[in-house]
This record gives sequence, C-alpha cells and structure tokens, in this order.
Amino acid sequence: RTFLLDQSCLTSRDIDDALLRNSSDLKLRLQDFVQVLQANAVAESDALAAFLQISADGAAAPMPACRRAARKFAEKNLKARLAEDKWELIMDAAVGRIHGGGNARGLEILDLEQWLVYVQLVSRMVRLVQQLRA
Repeated sequence: RTFLLDQSCLTSRDIDDALLRNSSDLKLRLQDFVQVLQANAVAESDALAAFLQISADGAAAPMPACRRAARKFAEKNLKARLAEDKWELIMDAAVGRIHGGGNARGLEILDLEQWLVYVQLVSRMVRLVQQLRA
C-alpha cells in the first residue's frame, strides 16, 4: 500500500477501490499490481487541466508545447529533476509509443486523448527513473 501511495496518484481514500477493481478473486497478482501503477500514474483531472493551458481550442495542442507541458507537469507533480538528455529520451520514447513506434519527431500535434496517454507515459517513465535512483 505504501509503495502504491508513493508511486501513483492514488490517495488513501481511493486505493482500496483501485486494488479491488484490478484484483482477481480478491487476490492481487503481480500483473494486477503493475496495472494499478500504470493506470494511476497521474490524476486525469490534473492532466486535463495541463492540456487546457496549452491548447487553443481544447481539442489539440502542438507537440513542442506538449513536450514542455509534460516536463513541467512532471517537475511540479512528481518533483522530477533530470538531466536534459534524460528528458529528451523520455519525451521521445513516449511520443514513439503514441506514434506507433515510428519517428518520435514526426508527430506535430496531439489531441486530448493522445495527450492523456503521453503524460501518463512520461510520468510512468519519470517515476521509474526516480525509483531506480532511490
């Protein structure tokens, strides 16, 4: 429980519900545990608020603004402090996942759905780097 509270956006109020939703027969297997972490890397409401700050129409935002906003989001919400080259690797890897493994620099605009996936991926990678450092 402590690890999940520290490494996700879950609070003590909602952790039990998340665990129950993701467990099989009230037993939490490793894959269930990982799924809880993946699904709760960031609070969707916080990610949506960040997107609305960079989107002119609330539907899409340019990729350079998304990269800056995702970094700012992680620095603020996850207290992330990484070297510039690490940020670039994380941002490129997240865009590559959204872009189907293609050229990470080829995606110019993210819609809201893509942004939510992007900021989740960035946050998960940042959390992993932080955990490896600990």
